[in-house]
Amino acid sequence: MVRDHFSGTSPCPQRAKARVTGNILPGIDLRDTSLPAGTVISHLGLTPHPEGGFYRETWRAAASGPAEREAGTAILFLLAAGQRSHWHRVDASELWIWQAGAPLHLHLSEDGTSTTRLRIGPYLSQGETLQGVVRPHAWQAAESLGSWTLVSCIVAPAFRFEGFELAPPGWQPG
Repeated sequence: MVRDHFSGTSPCPQRAKARVTGNILPGIDLRDTSLPAGTVISHLGLTPHPEGGFYRETWRAAASGPAEREAGTAILFLLAAGQRSHWHRVDASELWIWQAGAPLHLHLSEDGTSTTRLRIGPYLSQGETLQGVVRPHAWQAAESLGSWTLVSCIVAPAFRFEGFELAPPGWQPG
């Protein structure tokens, strides 16, 4: 058993090392978009997220004082084909960063009525962007445009489930 700072212990020394260093586990190349989503999910140790998709927290910055909220968090987040990050909002700024796989659409609604859509992915010459910013309390939803998309999401100040609101099923801005 190896001790790591994410889950306390890990039965897999390679997985514990990968979590600490950010290295990808041996035997997987994320440039291979033909990899099944389940393979990527398993190798990265992702678990289901309440909004849809799969995730794992990879970083949490310490608070500057004992009564303060931590400064920030980061997660790996994967959406497979047909999955959607359902409409939700958080009480902090969020940065979506494309990592691997297909591009994705990130839908945003600051007022709950009108929407904008960002295409986040590697094809800059086709109008995609590598990052998308979501302001605090803005509604957001996303879906992969291929077999799977892996992004990192950085939230500042730190993500807390108390500051997370999932819209009712079927809700759409408008």
